[in-house]
Amino acid sequence: MILEPERLLRVLELANRARASGCGRSLREALRAAGARSAAGEAEEVLDAVLDRPSRRLVVYGTLAPGEPNEWVLAGLEGEWRECRVRGGVSIRRGLRYFRWDPEAGEVRCLLFVSGRLPGMWPRLDAFEGPGYRRILVPAELEGRVVAANIYEGRE
Repeated sequence: MILEPERLLRVLELANRARASGCGRSLREALRAAGARSAAGEAEEVLDAVLDRPSRRLVVYGTLAPGEPNEWVLAGLEGEWRECRVRGGVSIRRGLRYFRWDPEAGEVRCLLFVSGRLPGMWPRLDAFEGPGYRRILVPAELEGRVVAANIYEGRE
C-alpha cells in the first residue's frame, strides 16, 4: 500500500507512540489512519504488511554501518545497503551518535540496510542498542521514493 507523505507521517507517529506505550489501541488507530479495514492477527504484523514491510529495513547513521566499529553486528546478515535520507538531527554524547527524528528538520544522510532476515534479529539488535536507544519507524527517502523504516533514536 502506497501512502501519501502526510498520511505516512501520521501512521508512523501513531505506531511509534504505540510501541513506546505497549498499547495495542494506538496500533489499531495507526492501521485505521493507513486505511486498513481489519486488524486481524497481531497489530504489529498487520502494520508491517500495510507499510510494505518496514521490519526488513533499518536506517543506520552510526557504528553499525560498514567500516564502523560495530559493523560486525549486521555483517552476517544477507542484505543490501543503500543511501537514504531521514529528517531529524544527530548529536554526539559520550562519544556515540544519537539521532532524533523531527519531520520538520533538515535531512540527515544515512544508510538503509534491507534484509529479509532483519525481522528475526530485532530482539538481538534492541538488546545490543540498550536502554539509551529506542527503535522507531521513520520515513526514509531513497531513489525518488519514501519508505517506512526502523531507526534507533537516542533517548534523552
